[in-house]
Order: sequence, then C-alpha cells, then structure tokens
Amino acid sequence: MGGLRCPRCGRHHVRRAHRAGALERLLSAFAVYPFRCQVCGRRFRAVQVGRRQTLQTLERRDWDRHVLHRPATLMIRDGERAAGEVVELSVAGCTVTTAARVPEGASVRAELGLVAGAPPIVVEAATVRSVGAGRVGLAFARLEPQELERLREVVAALLAGWPDPHAPAAPREPRWTDRLRALRSADFWFLLAILLLFALAFAQFLPLVRICPAGQSC
Repeated sequence: MGGLRCPRCGRHHVRRAHRAGALERLLSAFAVYPFRCQVCGRRFRAVQVGRRQTLQTLERRDWDRHVLHRPATLMIRDGERAAGEVVELSVAGCTVTTAARVPEGASVRAELGLVAGAPPIVVEAATVRSVGAGRVGLAFARLEPQELERLREVVAALLAGWPDPHAPAAPREPRWTDRLRALRSADFWFLLAILLLFALAFAQFLPLVRICPAGQSC
C-alpha cells in the first residue's frame, strides 16, 4: 500500500477492506476506500487514487492469511481435546487441520503453539466458520488482552518476514505523531468539509442577528 499507514498503530501493513453500506460505496466514487490494519485490526478510510480497477479483487477478503505449520489443540465439548496444526493465521482467525469432527457453528477453545519454546496463545472462544477435508476455519471471538497482544506480535513478525516473532521491532515513532497521523484520515477531512459547508450555508441563508443593549434600538 505504499506510504499508507494505520492511524492507530502506525504500521504499513494495511489492505483494502470490503465496503460496507451506501456511504462507503458513494465515497469510493471519489477514491475514498476503507482499509483494514492487518496487525491491530483498525478499520479506517483513506484516499487512494488510481486503484478503482482492482477494487473487487482486493475486497474479497479483509485479512491476509499467513501460511505456517504450528501445533494447536482444540477443546471442543465436554472437555474433549483434539490435536491439530495451524496452517493459516490472521489476527481475526485461523485454519486448523485436525482429524476430529467439529460441527460448523460450534464454539471452541483453542491453544495455538505459534512460538517455539513459549506458552501457547490461548483463544478463549472461537467460532467454527467452515469445516471440510480435515480443515476447520476458526474466527476468533474472545481473547484476553495479553493473549491478543501476543497474537498481534506474531502476525506483525510474519508480515515483516522475521524468522523470530520476538525479534526486535522497528523503533516506534513518538506518540504525538499518532495524533498528527489522524489529520491524514479521509474521515477527518470529510467531516471537516461537511462542517464548513454547514457554516457557509448558515452564514448565507440566515438573517444577521444583532444584539442591542436594553432600551436602545439598533
């Protein structure tokens, strides 16, 4: 995505997201599209000129899926544990190969051994979105904050191509730059334009209001 950054975490790992509602479809006519950060999950809008021809391809999926092979354990029901392997991963979910029969729509608990030598990342609740050919697609529904942060570190490492998810990250910019980055948001300028148009209309069409001291005529 070039120089496009996430307004929350400042990373470049963003991709075009699916348009939601009539407003976003209208804004796309002016090259304003929704994007999704692949690390922190923030969804935002930004201007991107000259990419309308690839919109449909990019909108098929909001999340990049990273291919890997890491052990996993699923807790299905009544304490039943099923061994498996994570073969695709994103911040929002994963695909696990397993010999166990897991019904679509079920809620499971997952332990993902994504980092060698470290405790597994625990997903307290995940919804089974798809089942087939020994593969189970999971959408993460609930993680503890510390587990979510660990998951984001792993995904950030995969996006950066680091072999070790705990390798030192690139230096973060000062916190005040996060606030300045919001000024480049398409939503900010869209709201500002509406406020300016409203102010101009108010000044143009409403009569001038004069405030006169008591007992005097203006």
